[in-house]
Amino acid sequence: MKNQYLTQSQIMEMVETGFNVYMMTADKKATIRSIREHSMDEFNIKPNHTAVFSAFTQAMAMYEVTVGNTKILINNA
Repeated sequence: MKNQYLTQSQIMEMVETGFNVYMMTADKKATIRSIREHSMDEFNIKPNHTAVFSAFTQAMAMYEVTVGNTKILINNA
C-alpha cells in the first residue's frame, strides 16, 4: 500500500462511490468504509483521514442536492 496524496480526480471517484453506496444503504459508516476501500482497491493508496472526510462530505452534499431536486420535480408534477 503506497503512502501518497490522492489527485482530485481520484477523490472524485471516491465521492461517486460514496454517493452510490449511500443512495443504496443510507448508512454513513458503510459509506465511509466504501470510500476508504475504493482508494485501497482501485489506486493501491491508503487514504488519510482528510481525503476520506472530504470525499464523504462531498458525497453527502451530492445526496442532499439529489433529494432536493427530486422533491422539486415531484412538487411540480
